[in-house]
Amino acid sequence: MKTLLIFAMTFMLAACDNKQSAEPSPELSIKDFIQQHQELEIVSAFEVEGFKEAFELRMTQPLDHRDAKAGSFEQRVHLLHRDRDAPTYIWMSGYDTHWPIRSNVKELANILNSNLVIVEYRFYGTSLPESGKVPWLYLDNTQGATDHHKVIALFKRYYSKQWLSAGFSKGGESALIHRSLFPTDVDVVVTYDAPIIHGRENTKTDAFLYSHGSKACRTRLFDYQRIALENRQAMLERIEQYGKDNGLTFERLGFGGALEYAVLEHTFTFWQRGHQCEDVPVRGDSVDNIFKHLVDTSGLEFYSDKGIHDTRQSYYQHMRELGYYGFPTERLSDVLIDAKDANNEHLAPKGVDLTYNPQFMQNVHNWLNKNGNNIIYLYGENDTWAASGVVPTANTNALRFDKKDGYHWSHIKDFSDEQKQRIYNTLEQWLGIAVNRI
Repeated sequence: MKTLLIFAMTFMLAACDNKQSAEPSPELSIKDFIQQHQELEIVSAFEVEGFKEAFELRMTQPLDHRDAKAGSFEQRVHLLHRDRDAPTYIWMSGYDTHWPIRSNVKELANILNSNLVIVEYRFYGTSLPESGKVPWLYLDNTQGATDHHKVIALFKRYYSKQWLSAGFSKGGESALIHRSLFPTDVDVVVTYDAPIIHGRENTKTDAFLYSHGSKACRTRLFDYQRIALENRQAMLERIEQYGKDNGLTFERLGFGGALEYAVLEHTFTFWQRGHQCEDVPVRGDSVDNIFKHLVDTSGLEFYSDKGIHDTRQSYYQHMRELGYYGFPTERLSDVLIDAKDANNEHLAPKGVDLTYNPQFMQNVHNWLNKNGNNIIYLYGENDTWAASGVVPTANTNALRFDKKDGYHWSHIKDFSDEQKQRIYNTLEQWLGIAVNRI
């Protein structure tokens, strides 16, 4: 029944888009095009090297694409304009958007010599209703994908050439989800480090942590976790001082909970962010070094009250539909006090329905396996998220590239020369254009 409702909503939206698809005058400027649409508002104009014009916009979106009576919110969109006849590339952030934009976001725009549309995910950052509160009922991935569909449908009236979508990590998931629900919106998808997770606590992540790297490195990582917790009192004193120095409080988890979650997180983040085994403290090192390493890897702000507040939307989506990774505790059960039952619900918002729907991502994965054509999946070999990466099937013409010794945020420019040439050749073939080989 839910699948039928999604299909009906998609069909209805496509019909509405087609009714409004009259092509604007060839002489119309992009600024005039924006100003002709009452659902768009220009917040500011600015200059970006390589683009003729750039705007920060607000686009009015329904809270519920199935029921206009539910109200609306203003979604933050950045538009970087090169040329009306250029390809257009939409970056689905998956989170709030940052300005100036990161290098990964600009990379594909430079390769394609394209226009660039950057969309902040619903209810993240400034893309909130006027109340400033998150309407949790409408924070689901079908609604988010439909936001992206509406943005594309509107700007396709001006940019009618090739379209490509992309995203990083959760944003890459957003691009794949959008592709599965609106398969004709874009011609090509490129994802950076996008996992497809099955289960609230994905066992593939645990298997990665217990097998990746050398045995000596894994042993050093696991020993570090125990060393950090065996120095509990000294570490708690440093966390308390760290909070005072950085204006952070830890009421939600307490100092002990923040310490234990950061330690449990350590092995995941170590690989994700490209740290080196020789930098991991060993028994006999000073507590200052042990503490500094924890801050430099897992971080502590993430487990502060501010950090939990800032990531609450993400954890809500992971607990409801996207899935996540867990915290293996069996090796540390004797030194855990505050996080013996460590799980991600402790980091999700309180007082909201967190019932998990395992079928949602399974449906996306099934679609990708059968119909996921013209998709390039990029991963870093050492990135923990790569354990949950998509492996294209023989049924599709999708391609996966793993950057040797790479981690989260591996750029196309970081891949081997052979891999880069295959990526460029594939983009040219699928889009029918010449690309810049950076």
